[in-house]
Amino acid sequence: MVVRILLAIFLISFSQAKSFASLKEPKKHGHSQFALVNCDDTKNGIGIDWDGEDDYIPLDKYNCMNRSSTVSKIPFVQEMCRTPPSGYHLCLYDEINYPESVPIGGPHRPVWVTYGEYIYMPPQRWVHAIEHGAAAFLFNPCADSNEIENFKKLAKNCLRRHVITPFNHLPEGELFNVVTFGCKLKLNAIINNENKIIDYLRRHAIKEGPEFHIAEDGDSGPSLIACLLK
Repeated sequence: MVVRILLAIFLISFSQAKSFASLKEPKKHGHSQFALVNCDDTKNGIGIDWDGEDDYIPLDKYNCMNRSSTVSKIPFVQEMCRTPPSGYHLCLYDEINYPESVPIGGPHRPVWVTYGEYIYMPPQRWVHAIEHGAAAFLFNPCADSNEIENFKKLAKNCLRRHVITPFNHLPEGELFNVVTFGCKLKLNAIINNENKIIDYLRRHAIKEGPEFHIAEDGDSGPSLIACLLK
């Protein structure tokens, strides 16, 4: 009888230990856990993030639509940091809207992107990338073309985990934003501000992302890869 009681206690303890162990085990992060249920295959339904078709990005997302009214000549550089909203995954059948035009965190798509330069990449994707310690380099397509090229070169030379994309929703007067998790650097000129951008990246890129340990590229899928500029 005593042996049976001791055996029962052992089995209960072993079962509880397994349960606690499973709770502590980190969840797999990325594409594989969602592909089985077709939650985010980076192909079907991606147009929800640019209010269009899956295989067509509207021109107003990445072209200069109104150069005279959007470009400001007033020089400024401003850094802003605060606690970002809670981040969690939402499937492609759920809309994601942010309380500010340039988010520094929050809900995002399950699959983050391959790092690089894009014709256009919506915030619902690069918000996930900055969670991994990346920096999103956003530029107003109406900015000076030489400034844009300098901005792109700086991004590519400074940080492997970068997403470069035109972004027509920068606040008025802001031509460039460098966004990391919880922070953004706002500028309207790149020339003579390169060192300020580099200093910002040294302080905020990689290490402040809550999942900075995930260094590999995401899975952009066929449709999103078509937007990646090699």
